[in-house]
Amino acid sequence: MIRVAKLCDEMRIEYLVGGSMAAMQWGRPRLTIDVDIVAAIPSWHITEFCEAFPEPEFYVSIEAARHALLTFGQFNIIQPASGVKCDIFIPKFSPFDESQFSRTIRRRMASGEEIAFCAPEDTILKKLEYYKEGRSHKHTDDIGAMLTLSRDAINIEYINQWSLRIGVGSEWTAVKRKLGIP
Repeated sequence: MIRVAKLCDEMRIEYLVGGSMAAMQWGRPRLTIDVDIVAAIPSWHITEFCEAFPEPEFYVSIEAARHALLTFGQFNIIQPASGVKCDIFIPKFSPFDESQFSRTIRRRMASGEEIAFCAPEDTILKKLEYYKEGRSHKHTDDIGAMLTLSRDAINIEYINQWSLRIGVGSEWTAVKRKLGIP
């Protein structure tokens, strides 16, 4: 994660760390070996970006990265020795994507590096999308931990508004009901 973030900063690529790593910033730690990063990599930087993760230490497919750029999809950077996988998502720059990028929060890691994380509200909204897609309770558990541990720092009204705009209003209502949030 730190290596990808540093590269994005060096190449002036807008990025944010999301998923479970962001949820842990605002909630509680849990076991995960994958890192989700949304990175607005321009086409002219994709080869240089991928070559910054050379074999045999890493595995990354330049072809998959190029395809991800064309389809606003994702590609992976895998470190076989550790089993860590970094999923790189290419943003569509929808209104929600733009809002997420405008609200990133930089946090200093134990190593001293500053990393751009998805804001807690946007992390919750993405977790609601993931839950809607796969019904995995790890997402609602992450949301519950975030709301329990960081409630004062979370703008519930922002989530209320965006949950309706991105189609996860019923999931958000169910989570709020379960946690006793009006």
